[in-house]
Amino acid sequence: VKKFKSFADRTIGQKLGNSLRQKSIFNLSGDEWKHARYILSPAFTGNKLKAAVPRIVKVTERLTARLIEHAKNGTPAAANELLHSCARDTTAAVVFSFDMDSHVDKKHPLMVCFEKLFAEVVPSWKVLLLFTMPTIFRHLRPKIEAKGDTDDLIHFVGLMADDRKSKQKKEDDILQMFLDSGYVDSNGNVVPAVKPPPDGEKPLTIVDITAQCRLFFVAGTDTVMAAMMALAYLLALNPECQEKLINEIDAAVKKDGVTYESIQSMVYLEACAKEAMRMYPAAMFLMRTCTEETTLAGINFKPGMNVDIPIAGIHYDPEFYPDPKSFKPERFLPENKDSHTPYTYLPFGSGPRNCVGIRMGYLIVKVVFACLLQHVKFGTCPETMIPLKLKPRCLLPLPRRSVMLQVYSRT
Repeated sequence: VKKFKSFADRTIGQKLGNSLRQKSIFNLSGDEWKHARYILSPAFTGNKLKAAVPRIVKVTERLTARLIEHAKNGTPAAANELLHSCARDTTAAVVFSFDMDSHVDKKHPLMVCFEKLFAEVVPSWKVLLLFTMPTIFRHLRPKIEAKGDTDDLIHFVGLMADDRKSKQKKEDDILQMFLDSGYVDSNGNVVPAVKPPPDGEKPLTIVDITAQCRLFFVAGTDTVMAAMMALAYLLALNPECQEKLINEIDAAVKKDGVTYESIQSMVYLEACAKEAMRMYPAAMFLMRTCTEETTLAGINFKPGMNVDIPIAGIHYDPEFYPDPKSFKPERFLPENKDSHTPYTYLPFGSGPRNCVGIRMGYLIVKVVFACLLQHVKFGTCPETMIPLKLKPRCLLPLPRRSVMLQVYSRT
């Protein structure tokens, strides 16, 4: 972090692909990254997070109803599949203000765009080449995504922008944050910013805006899904932790229900979420490129050298986390904060280029479980995969098969 200036950019492997991939804040560098970060940061203030809670609660009500049905019927639930739909729907609500039920509505326009975009699974050899030999990948340029499919998404976001402009309609979402910063619409007309932008900043294009919204929808869905799947699984395997969490939730929501304020008071819920993300981080490693020569820990780094940081390796190092394979939320209670070694907890990265949506990610996970555990609790069944086995050669912690959990009604 102290040497951020020397490692401000990501590796070349994360800068390849179509225009949407290249233009996302995840892959931007220099002044372009600073401008995108400047626009996005207000999207995750306390007031913005508070406004998102009712939307997350509404999405979770559908998931709760489905889990209650499983409890009534005595049938195990495929937790990863149900939670994936919930993650997708909450992210769609936060990014686009859509009230979407992706578990049943496969024909929703947003679902159609993204299903086409990810219809083809990228072969593992391309992924391996992209991240281990990016220079060779750049010269070979194997196809990752079809241009036509990205064009569909750009067109879709353009239509949403035009619709809001023509109806003078504003939403409290991430898309609106970018539209309010000033942009060039689909007809080439400049829509001025609500607030004057920094000197010299050009208005965004629809492609720029689509790139950021695509990133937040995809990355938001993946990280939230991974965290929720891990938390449900770990609570099922650790019933004493689940009971302690249920007691905290019941006490916190007794007066006003699930609100931003009640969520902030649930310290054990936050500790459970953080411990789940320690054990099953959404990313396996962080990647940075040296941009100027520097020396770190006695090692001389030259421009162009890549640095890969193994998140899972650090999270399971007993020097930092004693008994690392055990689920111990107490590690992250406020009274134990000072016992942590700095920069050894990295589910969302660290430093100036950490995930800009970190607070929203935590909020979604906490709100979903604060709602769910008022009505149901999780347990294991003969079909539960113990231990949890993940797909090999995969950038995300995806289970090899469905994560089957027994669901019990609390009412």
